[in-house]
Amino acid sequence: MEYEKAYEYAGKALTIDQYDPQANYISGQAAVRMGKVYDAMDRFEIAAITTELRSAAYTQLAFIYFREGDKETAAEYARKSLVGNAYNLTAYQILQQV
Repeated sequence: MEYEKAYEYAGKALTIDQYDPQANYISGQAAVRMGKVYDAMDRFEIAAITTELRSAAYTQLAFIYFREGDKETAAEYARKSLVGNAYNLTAYQILQQV
């Protein structure tokens, strides 16, 4: 896939507005695929500022923490994601495995 290009283009958008939620979310997704976990976490935290991306960003953070072995924090973010989207099946799956 072309995650490097997505990361690069999102980075260009972030040079204009570093708090752009969509650019941060896309950059976070690309960063996860490229193995830049801490960068992805920062991006998803910023993307979560907006209500439209909050649930998705928290779900991504929950998934990252779950993969890193921090199940307590993963559960915390999974619960946060359910506040904005009670039908978030991925969050329920993470909570079930914690």
